[in-house]
Amino acid sequence: MLTWPVGLRFVPTEEELVDHYLRRKLEGEVEVFCLIPELYVYTCEPPDLFVKYNELSDIPSDGRECFFFCPPGDKIPNNRRSNNRMTKFGYWKDTCEKRAIRSPVTGEQRGIRKIFVYYEGRQPEGRKTDIVMHQYHLNSEVSASKVSGPMAFVLCHIIDRKLKKTRSAKASTLASLSIDSTPNDFGNGMVTWPVGLRFEPTEEELVDHYLRGKLKGKLEAFCLIPELYIYKCEPPDLFIRYNELSNIPSDGRECFFFCPPGDKIANNRRSNNRMTKCGYWKDTCKERKIQSLVTGKQTGIRKIFVYYEGRQPKGRKTDIVMHQYHLNSEVSASKVSGPMAFVLCHIIKRKPKKARAIASTSASLSAGSSPNDSGNGRAHEISAQASEEVTVQTENSNEMSISSMADSNSPSIPQQAQMLEEQSLLYNGYPLVDGPSDECYAMPYSPRDFIEILDLWNVG
Repeated sequence: MLTWPVGLRFVPTEEELVDHYLRRKLEGEVEVFCLIPELYVYTCEPPDLFVKYNELSDIPSDGRECFFFCPPGDKIPNNRRSNNRMTKFGYWKDTCEKRAIRSPVTGEQRGIRKIFVYYEGRQPEGRKTDIVMHQYHLNSEVSASKVSGPMAFVLCHIIDRKLKKTRSAKASTLASLSIDSTPNDFGNGMVTWPVGLRFEPTEEELVDHYLRGKLKGKLEAFCLIPELYIYKCEPPDLFIRYNELSNIPSDGRECFFFCPPGDKIANNRRSNNRMTKCGYWKDTCKERKIQSLVTGKQTGIRKIFVYYEGRQPKGRKTDIVMHQYHLNSEVSASKVSGPMAFVLCHIIKRKPKKARAIASTSASLSAGSSPNDSGNGRAHEISAQASEEVTVQTENSNEMSISSMADSNSPSIPQQAQMLEEQSLLYNGYPLVDGPSDECYAMPYSPRDFIEILDLWNVG
């Protein structure tokens, strides 16, 4: 009997929830590991859901999120304030926000996501809480052709948003769970890791458990952080090497290694032994203290390095970042032999800035133009705000631009450069406001002239 490794968490994507788990559930297939149990969530209060999940699932919850297959709780017909999503002390309110879930391979829509918020009390005076439910439905076209009983179940993802924000404040509880398989079964492909199960340890777990255990000579049952001198490999090769050496594969975005520290060469400003064949790792001089969750004492530090292609000082910055964790010297000197033998390197491939900007823009656009916008009045509200802004700008332009009133073909909203030019020469060649330079000032103006011009504008 073995235990799940520390830092291994069930964090599936929305596509995995719909395309793998919900589809297979409706097709009647049984999973090797029970990660999403079946439960009618509306018979339990939200705090009890996390307790029930720990009892029914093979992977316990840390109190922040849990997953269930549940029959859909639809609204009772012809009743505005009653529905069968009511619990004993509250109810789940539909936010009317929907999102299409598409396949990352084909781009076809596989399902939809609805969002519900838990309210304590009864409608319409319920008190809003931080408990949210993402409810996933399989697409009707897909389910009608390939799945029997498409509406028999929906997949509910319960999230405590208040605890979700402080992820590193909760220790992992996966180490206490027993499993029947051996590490060799996972490494040889005899048993595959469940879909959505990923190695996402916190910084405290990396330093307090893995790095401390490595320096003490402790051997892990599962090899999740192999040993490698990373400065002999280029960043793309590191992810390949990680898949070869680790019991759990990388998705190409991050990997972990134990590595001897690559310190800067003494008395040399531009050379260090963190250089690779085609580039080098540059220290950003940013450090963060890692504290124990139990005692609150500092157990280590984190340094950040960025990979540059080429040679100093003309290297080109890339999107590859390394978080390097060191065990605290006081802790290592008293309890660990060979404290500087290894550091723990977390290699991360960040998204380019342009890609992050495009992703955030598309997300905001999709959120603002969801299918329910026409129903809940958001689209009309946005268009009304836009029309008000256009009206205000048009009125201001008609008041400020006198010369443009004579030309009927001129646009109602002049360009900014034209407005500045017209404002600088409004009355008999005398400047009214300060211009971009002092060359246009033929005569000084006084507050009296300014009042007279305003009076002229107000006439008629």
